[in-house]
Amino acid sequence: MTTSPLASLKFYKAPDANIYSGSRSDEEYGTRLCHIVECLNVTEASDFNSISQNSSDQKKSLAFVGFCSDEGVKRNHGRPGAREGPEAIRLAIKGLPLHNDKLLLYDCGDIAIDTELEQGHEELAQITRELAKHVDLVFVLGGGHEVAYGHFLGQWRPEIDSSRAPPGVFNFDAHFDLRKMDRASSGTPFLQMHELCNEHNQKLNYQVMGIQSASNTRTLFETAHRYNVKYLETEEIMNSNTVADHFIKPFIQKNEQIYVTICLDVFNGGCAPGVSAVNAFGLQPNHVIHVLRQLIQSGKVRHIDIAEMNPKYDVQSLTARLAAMLVFVTMEELSKQ
Repeated sequence: MTTSPLASLKFYKAPDANIYSGSRSDEEYGTRLCHIVECLNVTEASDFNSISQNSSDQKKSLAFVGFCSDEGVKRNHGRPGAREGPEAIRLAIKGLPLHNDKLLLYDCGDIAIDTELEQGHEELAQITRELAKHVDLVFVLGGGHEVAYGHFLGQWRPEIDSSRAPPGVFNFDAHFDLRKMDRASSGTPFLQMHELCNEHNQKLNYQVMGIQSASNTRTLFETAHRYNVKYLETEEIMNSNTVADHFIKPFIQKNEQIYVTICLDVFNGGCAPGVSAVNAFGLQPNHVIHVLRQLIQSGKVRHIDIAEMNPKYDVQSLTARLAAMLVFVTMEELSKQ
């Protein structure tokens, strides 16, 4: 094609290849992410077309997109700073080792907004939808958890996808994010999804792992029950080695497509201090990684995002390194398929 389908994006920012330059000199010691990632300005036809031209039956492909926004966090009266999250995660992932040559990796830049959250949602939906036509997995780097609604629209919207069911949504989170507000925020995305689906006679299958009773009001629990949201509380996970396995098995079986969204405030604050709402009694990384592996192994996951990375409050890049570990696990499992 002579024109990129993403040429009209208003809030697009091309990727910065300099982020990956620092570790390129050690390639003789083994391949790292920075050695193979291609930085593409997907608003340019030549760059966009190269994704499909490079496709291979022998390799899986993954595209990173940043969503630079903390407008939703501000609207939700949280601590701003997540707008810088995508860059912090990129700096943490650039040195990740690759243990095989079965991946094609692309950095496709950012949707970067200030207060224009609704427009940002539309452009995030557009870029993720187009990329998903050409890669095996789209991985969005946030950004506040308002990222979830825009990313969902990239997978299902009634005027385009009425012939099929919405993807099952699996959220690792201490919060339901089912708030009713007069405009979108980091606290509203999953209620927005439910309302959109209901308006068009579709049912959203939404499950949450890591819920905290101390972090959700009675009204939010009532909303979750009204929409038949299945959830697993942190304390249940801490007290059982098998409860998470039983929780996800029927979810995987009943959904043809699965969208995974990971809010970093699901983790204990000792592992993830760099978030808007630090969690004093959160999950340990092994709890999440164990389930994330099973979800990806199902072969039904084509969209993942990480939300609430806030470098302003991070300590020794612990939260960014944890996000990088989640990316590593994703790449590892994808390369096995």
